[in-house]
Order: sequence, then C-alpha cells, then structure tokens
Amino acid sequence: MKRRWPDLRLAAHRSLLKEVPLALAGALFCEFHLRRGTSLPRLTALLGINLDREQRGEVIGLPAQLWIRRRAVDLVMRHWPVARERLCLRRSLVLGWRLREVGPTLHLGVQHREGGVLAHAWLEVGGIRFDMSDQEYAPLLLPGQR
Repeated sequence: MKRRWPDLRLAAHRSLLKEVPLALAGALFCEFHLRRGTSLPRLTALLGINLDREQRGEVIGLPAQLWIRRRAVDLVMRHWPVARERLCLRRSLVLGWRLREVGPTLHLGVQHREGGVLAHAWLEVGGIRFDMSDQEYAPLLLPGQR
C-alpha cells in the first residue's frame, strides 16, 4: 500500500520535493558549523535568523509555501543520523534558514528535571511557535542579557 499525504495537492507535492534538497543542504551547513564550534550568535547571523533578545512581533499568517518548507525540514531531520535524541537546535537552525524572509526568532530555554537540566531550542515567526514540544522552558539568557 502506498503512503499518501492526503492533505497535499499535486502542486504542493512538487514544491515539497524541491524543498527537501534545500533542507538537507541547510542541515549539512548547520552540522558543519556546530561541530566546528561556530558561536550561536555567529551561526544565526549567517543563517539570517534573529536570536531571541526579547523581540515580540504581532501574529501573522504564513503563506502555504512556508508550511511546505517546514514539512521538508521535518522530513529531513526525522532521518538525520547525528544527535538523534536532541535535534531541536539543528532543526530550528535549518527551519529558520528556510523561513528567513519572514524574520524567524530562535529561542533557547531550559527546564529543571530530576538529575539535571534539559535545554531546548525553538523558532517563533510572527507569534507562531514552531515547536514539537508542549513543555514549558524558562528563557536561557545569553551573555550580556538580563
């Protein structure tokens, strides 16, 4: 039996197929820079992503093409062979790069749990949170923030 995406029309399937290689290229770029030790402010600047510094925009509607880009990034990152248990930063960086024309903001947060601290990264665009987690995280302050 064939796997189907009933909510996508044929044109959307074609758009998705065009987006997957771009998402893969972005994932490889991010992986290279994360392993190289590029600082997060520098990497987000290279990708055209705002790093959370208390920016709050009004909620906007996103064009369908941007949702297709999100789906393409999800497909690539679902099969990403590196750091499979904690993909949130990589996924957020790649998705932010693909959504850069609408000004995404990367958020970093922490949550205290038994045995340690759990860190998480997610994107927001115009008040819409692009996050797979439904948990609450306290904002992680960057050096120079209060």
